[in-house]
Amino acid sequence: MCRGGGGPYVEGRNLTDKRYISTVAIAGVATEASQLFNPGTGRAVFAGIRFRL
Repeated sequence: MCRGGGGPYVEGRNLTDKRYISTVAIAGVATEASQLFNPGTGRAVFAGIRFRL
């Protein structure tokens, strides 16, 4: 990154597309329809320009 003003960036997350649980909900009484395990985000790549004032 450039000093002073910012600059371009590229960020990769979960590049191997691994399946994982991102959050877990707690329920006093669970049924078959209860969503207790929420999947994590799949493969993602972000790019942009960062500015600092």
